[in-house]
Amino acid sequence: MSGVALRTLVVDDSSSVRKLLSELLRERNHEVTTVGTAEEALEAHLREPFHLMLVDWTLPGMSGLDLCRTVRSRPGGDHVVILVITGRNRADDLH
Repeated sequence: MSGVALRTLVVDDSSSVRKLLSELLRERNHEVTTVGTAEEALEAHLREPFHLMLVDWTLPGMSGLDLCRTVRSRPGGDHVVILVITGRNRADDLH
């Protein structure tokens, strides 16, 4: 990929998941920041907005879904691509 690197935020409470996703994204020319909580993610995003956010659904403190709602409610929040990732595998979890 050529041009400007996408500013990407990985939000996961597992350091091994953060490391894996970060490596994969950097290989694809993303400028990656990683954090372990939604609160840290929101603080980083408010300082300098990200183009892409990969957010774990289940986080300590504020949930990943609440983080998504908060980002979307802010000015410019509709310009961020947000992917929610999860280890949940039951259909009931999606309701």
